[in-house]
Amino acid sequence: MKIFHYIFIACVSVIFATGMSRMDKEQSESVNPVESSKVEQHSQKQTVKPHADIDIDYVIPYPIGLNEVVNLPITVRNGQDAEDVKVVITFDDGLSSADGITQFSFGPHAAGASHHFDINFIVEKEGRTFINLFASMLIDGQYQTRSFAIAVIVGDIEKITIQPATKGVLLETPQGEQVISLPAKESRH
Repeated sequence: MKIFHYIFIACVSVIFATGMSRMDKEQSESVNPVESSKVEQHSQKQTVKPHADIDIDYVIPYPIGLNEVVNLPITVRNGQDAEDVKVVITFDDGLSSADGITQFSFGPHAAGASHHFDINFIVEKEGRTFINLFASMLIDGQYQTRSFAIAVIVGDIEKITIQPATKGVLLETPQGEQVISLPAKESRH
């Protein structure tokens, strides 16, 4: 029985010794070269902003009347050199372009440079609506885009901005926290 025990221990030792041997550098690189290159690329990767490095400046000329043509001057500035800078404009319901111009292209743009353009639009209804700008920079052959929403308010500003978006009831929990209780409907499918 002792011989069997010694043979078993010797076999387990041989298995562990050969199975747990350390690979040399050449073997480890050939095992998974993709994985090692991913690690190297990740450690060298440069952190970038989640959107294009573009800013805009504007001042809306209030008050704005219904069916009035409004001229809105815009200044676009970018924080880095770009091969091209483009701006695309869309209008929500209640606004439309007065001159039909909804795209601007400025060509090469040095970091910190600014370009000026005017958006001419017509207000077709009262309330709050938006002009949407999509500013794109071409850098190293790829476009980076940042979107902006310019709120346009026509009518009584106090009534439009103070109106609640929901019709909930303000309640206080037993812990003293304030919560809004909203109506809900259950549906059975």
